[in-house]
This record gives sequence, C-alpha cells and structure tokens, in this order.
Amino acid sequence: MSVAASTRVCFRCERPFKGKVGRVVDGKPACPSCGNALRPPIACEACGKLTKRPGRLPGEDALLCEPCLRRNTHASCRTCRKHRRITGRDGEGGPLCAGCAGTIPATHPCPNCDESVPGAGKRLCDACSLARRVAKAVTECTAGMRQEWARSLFEGFCASSDLRKARGDMAKHVRSYAAFFVSVGEKFASAGELSQDRLLAAYGAEGLRRQFQAVRFIATILDLDWDDETAERATEQARVGVTLSRHAEAPWAADLAAYRQNLLGGKPISPRTERMYVAAAAALLAGSGVERASVLTESLVKRHLRRRPEQGANLARFLKWLEEVDGISCKRQSKRVTAARRRESAILRRSATLLRELAAAVDLPKGRALLAAAISIVHGIPLIHVLALRTADVSIRCEVVRLRLARGPIVLSKHLADAFIRFTTTQGAYAFVGRNRLQPLSPAAIGHHLRSLGVPRLAGPRS
Repeated sequence: MSVAASTRVCFRCERPFKGKVGRVVDGKPACPSCGNALRPPIACEACGKLTKRPGRLPGEDALLCEPCLRRNTHASCRTCRKHRRITGRDGEGGPLCAGCAGTIPATHPCPNCDESVPGAGKRLCDACSLARRVAKAVTECTAGMRQEWARSLFEGFCASSDLRKARGDMAKHVRSYAAFFVSVGEKFASAGELSQDRLLAAYGAEGLRRQFQAVRFIATILDLDWDDETAERATEQARVGVTLSRHAEAPWAADLAAYRQNLLGGKPISPRTERMYVAAAAALLAGSGVERASVLTESLVKRHLRRRPEQGANLARFLKWLEEVDGISCKRQSKRVTAARRRESAILRRSATLLRELAAAVDLPKGRALLAAAISIVHGIPLIHVLALRTADVSIRCEVVRLRLARGPIVLSKHLADAFIRFTTTQGAYAFVGRNRLQPLSPAAIGHHLRSLGVPRLAGPRS
C-alpha cells in the first residue's frame, strides 16, 4: 500500500482511512462507509422502494433492495421451522436450511470434550466455552495479586467444587471473588493471621455473608475454628445496629436504645430473638406516631396489632418493660386458646401435606427443608432442635435412621428415613447444613418453602 493510500482523509467524516476509496465527489475521496451514504438511491425493481445498497440474485440482472433479496434467499425451513438461509428444497419444493438439506452437518463434536454442538465448524460446547472464560478470568485476576498465599488460596478456590461454574456469568463473579481475596491479602500478612474474629472485625457479618462461598473455602482449607453461634450473633447484632441507626433521629430513639440495653441485661435470649424484639418495638413506636414511649396507650397498641397481628409475641417483652419502667399498662390481647381437637386436626393436615410433598421432591434444598419441618411436626420437636442436629447424633444402619436429641433418641418412620437418606449429608458438622456448610439451615429457609406450599408457619413446642 502506498503512503498516499494510507494517509487519505474522508471529506465527509474527516477520518483517515486505508484501502480503496468508497466514492469520489468533486475530486474528494470518501471512505467506504460514507461512500454508501453518498451513493444516489435507485428504485428496487421488485417493490419500487428507494435503496442505496441494491443487490442482485445469482444469475439475474434485476437490482433489488435488501428486504427483497432476503425474501428470496431466506425462509422458514420445512424441517426445523427456523428462519435461515435456504440451500435446498425437499421433494415437494419446500425450503430447507443448510443443516436440514445435508450440505452442511447439522452438528459437530466439541473439539475439547466431543460433546455434540449444533452447526458446523469448531465451536466449543457451552460448558467448555464457559470453562475457558472462567480460566481466562482466573489468569487475569491472579496476575494482579501480590501476596503469594492469597493468590494460592484464590486459585485453589476457583479449582474447587465450592465454586459453582454452571452459571453463564461466572467469569464476572470470579472477578468479584478475586477482589475479596486481594482485600484479604492486603489486610493480613499471612494465612496464619486469619481467624473468625479477625475476619468479622475486618469485613463485618454482612460482608462475610456476601462472600459465603469464599469464606467457607478459607475456613475449610485452613481448618479455622469456626463457631456458627459467633457468626450468627455478629450477624444479628449488625442488623440490630441497622435498626437503631435507621431510627436515630426519631424522638423516641433513646427509649428504643434503653429497651435494647434492658434486653441485653435481662433474661438471656438468642441474638435472632433480640433482633426481632427490637424491630417490633421500633415498628410500634413509628406506627403510633408518639413522641415518647411513655405516652403509648392501650388503644394505640391494639390498633397496631390489628394491622400487624403477627407482632403480638414479639411485643410482649417491650410492653412488660414499659409497665415496669413507666408504670403504664398496654397489655396486648391474649390469643384465644385453640381446642386440643382442632390443634390435633391442624397438625395432621400439615403432616399429610408435608409427607406428600416430601415424597415428590427432587430438589435438594427444598427436600431438606420439608424433611426438617416434617420431623418437627410429626415428632413434636422444636424446629431449632431439629436443625441443630449434628452428624454425630445420627445413626443409619440398614436404612434405619436413629436421631439422638436432648429429649431422648427417636427412630424415624420408613418414609422419613428414606427422605433423610436422600436429602441430608454425613459430611460436615450438621445434618441439615446451610448454604455455607458452616452453619445449620435457618428457620427462615424452612418458612420460605412452607409458604410456597401454603402450609402455616410451624408453631410447635417452645424451645
């Protein structure tokens, strides 16, 4: 190519271009793209519409527009019913695409795994293509990691089964995980400094929850002493802090903070219960529109409970605290006692529904949740005790499942035993393991699956 050809400038778009000139107007060159725009339009000989990019069919002289050309070269294949370029005809003259006409193979083997791939060529299958993209993302991410131990952990995590690689956007998630490992390498000098307390102090409970797959891998590989109660306590305390900060400008914020301190110094309760109590008290104060908690009245409490009757139990401690501190009586209405026969009928209906759905379940998370709920209802065991079952408390011999609980051992019926073998695991600390494998399945996950079946929330015996 000559020097002049490589330094041409299009007079229309004023950009330099190489190669052939698209059009010359008054002695001035135009690039190929602008040449099409400057070409005078002509009428299509089929439909009469003006077009600047006419074309001819093979062996014909008529100039046609692009839509007319496509109508002659593309159609819905008689065999696969897809709109494609037509390369042949069947016995009745129907259009056939290249794959169905036999001129080009309909499928080809993946060059990497020999899996059948639609079309011709050497394209990889979806799984191999995703694996290649993930591997490329891992290589790009490790190049920027300065800490050797953090890079080694990241590479091990990407190669482990903990990282699900079936998602189409997995390459993007790999970069997100890489940012977490880079941050860990910057905050800690070596892997020996990692512990649950230090990770919680560095990232908070919510930060570790968002990276639960990476955190689970680190805790497993480094054999960290991970306590699920500590993690749960940190998570719930962070949520309580969010509730307090959200209402920090409210006139009754000091009353809510004092109530929270009363909960911490009174009868011990679980972190989750503390979070629910504080949130219920905040909702009552905000919904009542009062300036101070001391001006709450029984009518305001009743009005709030009519709108949100499910908050009655969570507000009992707060109303008792108000009576002790301010001497005001805002007792909630007690629930009507359900007759024993009606309660028994409700339990039987729930049990039948759960057992029927459990027998048909194939999804592992759903089956595990329904199994825990069924054991709780059928045997009258608090759900949190079922979820706290450790693998050491489970004995399986000859398809007979025996569970050791604080109230004594129980033997599951055949239906429950078969489901227990199908949906639970003997690996890890808990039989009903949660998503991060370091903590048991949460009651909230059970409630999610029960709501999808229309089964009322488990009441059961109090824990």
